[in-house]
Amino acid sequence: MAGGAGGDGRRPDAWCFDLARGRWEEVTPPPAPIFRACHVQTADAAWIVGGADAEGEPVDTVWRWDLADLTWEERSPEGFPPPRRVKAGCTLDGERMLLGGGRIGDGDEQQLYGDLFALNLTTLTWEELPQLPDPIQRQAMAPMGDGTLAILGGIDAEGERLATLLLGDPDRASTLATSPAARPRSAARATPSSPRPAAPSWPGVGTPRTRRCGATTASASPTATPGRRPPPETPTPRPPSADGAALYLMGGDPFVDLDDPFLSDLWRADLTTLTWERLHP
Repeated sequence: MAGGAGGDGRRPDAWCFDLARGRWEEVTPPPAPIFRACHVQTADAAWIVGGADAEGEPVDTVWRWDLADLTWEERSPEGFPPPRRVKAGCTLDGERMLLGGGRIGDGDEQQLYGDLFALNLTTLTWEELPQLPDPIQRQAMAPMGDGTLAILGGIDAEGERLATLLLGDPDRASTLATSPAARPRSAARATPSSPRPAAPSWPGVGTPRTRRCGATTASASPTATPGRRPPPETPTPRPPSADGAALYLMGGDPFVDLDDPFLSDLWRADLTTLTWERLHP
């Protein structure tokens, strides 16, 4: 886990969580603060693209974080990279990172993107893919293992939280199906169904707790984390691997009730019948 923001501003730190021991360890920090960037993880490295710098200005930096020796390296892919942005959606699709949507600027100067790009992590080349149906930011994205990309929720150009599930082929601009999502939200976590019985959920806004989510038992319980641990911030976790049978949606920001600003629910979408089932609470 690296970067994010807390009450004292951007965080230039990095942490490693040992799943077996349930313990945090602070490790080599990134060369620059990472905030509202896109992040995917392969077997040997984490890749972080874009986001904002310490002053809040969008950047187009590509970092590779080696998970063996925990060292950082800036990479310079070839091709035509996406414009600088924050709050984009991203996911790992095979050997490539898909990145789409997001925004630049604030208020009346805000510009929302509806594009989609692929970064091949083997050849380090950018490729522009067909446009998304509409401009969007803070959406959840997940590959379904059969060439289908799922896009859930997000915020549209009018600032409305979306309650939609979009399935389509990212390489052909074809929409296969749409379905109402569980509830309007942005900044949620989406993951295809996984053979693993549980997945960790890293800290979010305002909480330093780590949770272990059991999809088959429909439970989410705090995980003991003795020793030092990172402060509350807004990092980006990596979802488990896919088998394509279903999609799980967890948490997010509904932006409708200041007394309950964030969601703590867990939903399962059956991608055959396009129906939703609430699992927790």
